Amino acid sequence: MPNRTDLNRLLGTLGPLALAPAASAAILVTLDFEGLPDLYYADAGAQNLGLAYAAQPGGPVFGPDATLLGVGRGLNDFNYPPSSGATVLYTGFEPSIRVDFTASPASAVRTYFRSGTDIFLFAFDAGGNLLGQDFSSPNLAPADPADTLDFDAGTFAISYVIIEGAPNFFVLDDFTYTVIPEAGPYALLTGLGLLGLALWRRRG
Repeated sequence: MPNRTDLNRLLGTLGPLALAPAASAAILVTLDFEGLPDLYYADAGAQNLGLAYAAQPGGPVFGPDATLLGVGRGLNDFNYPPSSGATVLYTGFEPSIRVDFTASPASAVRTYFRSGTDIFLFAFDAGGNLLGQDFSSPNLAPADPADTLDFDAGTFAISYVIIEGAPNFFVLDDFTYTVIPEAGPYALLTGLGLLGLALWRRRG
């Protein structure tokens, strides 16, 4: 049976763990915009993409006028090809596409783009403070190489991003982000173990 010195050492080791957050593994998510119903396509139902991906980690929700184009539909053609598959994200009337991470914040964001004008990515925290941005010049195919807009917030939390260009002059694809789930306690098991040890100690 452990003596009191051993128990004191064990309690001293486990005590801080009961209060420490559990380590959470980062989740990398790529939205390729493939396989969604025609109602999301600009030349079909023209319904805003909105909550279509809200069940994904991070809960991304797309702002107004974010719709899809398939190959041969509008801008998704010779000058604005997709990065993968046959579908791109597009805005016909708004100057920007906003993506809110409604379930948990992102730590980094990257998206493929083709644009006929200068294009920007702005990243914001939950208070609306600008965390950082990325910028690129026009890059129409086939003369210009494909490119991405990227921002890594490091230890900061990205609540939403805005990709801004000229309406009807840019498309996005393979929208990729990294989510770090909310940390939870080590928790219940550690806490219960400590309680049992404390009670056992009092009885000894």
